[in-house]
Amino acid sequence: MVNKYNILFTLNSSYFTYGKIFINSMYDKNDMSKVNKIYLADTGLNDEDRKFFVKYPHVEILETNVISDFNDGGTWGNGWQKSVLSKTKSLYKLLFETNLPVMMIDADSVIVKDLSELILVDKDIQICCRANENKEIPYLGSFVIAHNNDRTKEFIWEWIKNIDNNPTKRAKESPMLGKTVEEFRGVMYDLVIHDVPRVIVSCHTSQEFNSDVSIIHLKGGSLSDDIEEDHSKRIHGTHGFGDLIERYI
Repeated sequence: MVNKYNILFTLNSSYFTYGKIFINSMYDKNDMSKVNKIYLADTGLNDEDRKFFVKYPHVEILETNVISDFNDGGTWGNGWQKSVLSKTKSLYKLLFETNLPVMMIDADSVIVKDLSELILVDKDIQICCRANENKEIPYLGSFVIAHNNDRTKEFIWEWIKNIDNNPTKRAKESPMLGKTVEEFRGVMYDLVIHDVPRVIVSCHTSQEFNSDVSIIHLKGGSLSDDIEEDHSKRIHGTHGFGDLIERYI
């Protein structure tokens, strides 16, 4: 088990409510004595929202020079795409600026258990895996632990390039993560990749929730045109975690 680690999440003001749930659940359930810093990659927070997050002692704002808004195209729209791409670039930057592992988590998550228990020091990168559910897109970028070494840095850089070079207007992050894993699992690389079962770090419903779950991921199940529709599906949806979420809003 690692002594200290960093956490990274990305947020703009249209996602503020998700960020509030995330940070409040983090301080409620996570062992913060093992956290060095929580880096918040700012992709369009207003001044009031920035002030809310910096009152938490571990939080440090990471400037990205990206201004995004979910309402700029909705799910998979221009605002969403800009915010997602900034995640991997912020992760890559942090690996050079710190010497600790970085745990990257989507902001629309609820922490229910101490996260340090997930960190395996003999791995290079740990990734949310759903290969038993979806063989076409087996990995999800919603949860990644990047251990700080040259092999991991090379992997993250290739992931960024694969995203940049993909012309689709749909989701790129997770499909290109899977592509990068495929490339690096060849015999020429000694990168040690660990598959973290999806339900442990991206539990979607109360029906699949169990004692091993560390993170609930608020998924909408369908595309949304604006943030209000997104909230109705993911915060007030049918996942069965309504009472828990209300504690943190």
